[in-house]
Amino acid sequence: MADFEDAYWWSGDELRLHYRDYAGPASRAPLVCMPGLTRNARDFEPIARLLNGKRRMLAIDFRGRGESAYAKDPMTYVPLTYAQDMDILLRELDLKKFVLCGTSLGGIVSMLLAVQWKDRLAGVILNDVGPEIGKAGAERIRGYVGQGRSFETWMHAARAMAEAQGDIYPGYGLEQWLRFAKRTCKLAPNGRIVFDYDMKISEPSNCRAAKRVSICGRYFLCWKMCPCSSCAARNRIFLRKQPLRKW
Repeated sequence: MADFEDAYWWSGDELRLHYRDYAGPASRAPLVCMPGLTRNARDFEPIARLLNGKRRMLAIDFRGRGESAYAKDPMTYVPLTYAQDMDILLRELDLKKFVLCGTSLGGIVSMLLAVQWKDRLAGVILNDVGPEIGKAGAERIRGYVGQGRSFETWMHAARAMAEAQGDIYPGYGLEQWLRFAKRTCKLAPNGRIVFDYDMKISEPSNCRAAKRVSICGRYFLCWKMCPCSSCAARNRIFLRKQPLRKW
């Protein structure tokens, strides 16, 4: 595992939020990585290993995930609030140039940030997100988020992950599923393995108003307005919006 420092900042509603700071040369634009809905900073460990100190990398725990505090009001678990949290962090760090990398929810937040921070962006990488979220995909997400399951051992957790998401990662073996489980879950004080996020993150998406609004397309328009080099990625296949310049 690449070396990193745990770092923190405070949100506007006084939540202590966490990110991993992997060191790199000041001469290169840092990579700011934001995870998917139920994921956390640990997801970006493979990227940190690949960079191997050649570029600074910040891996974010959104509010309610990983080592970040859980929100007092679950209705703040929405992209606009995550973007506001990130805006505070970016202002504190005062990065002259940076690259955003967002998976799924992190990609939506990247699109929001791209407009406000377009003068400082060297690039945007969108992974597993686009202008539409299909009905089947949305129902699938609502079907597993916030269920509050727990597992007796890491092996039980890995097998449960394989059963639930084996169709998405058909090439995974037991070692990969164990790694997946340890990035997604944590050991609770009672000794059980539990998911490493606030079960209430699903509440905004379950309200009737949220179901009626197709928000992703609007965020995708934000991304299209961004003049910096950018690309979209899905399972190692990259579709370039524009030719990527050297960051």
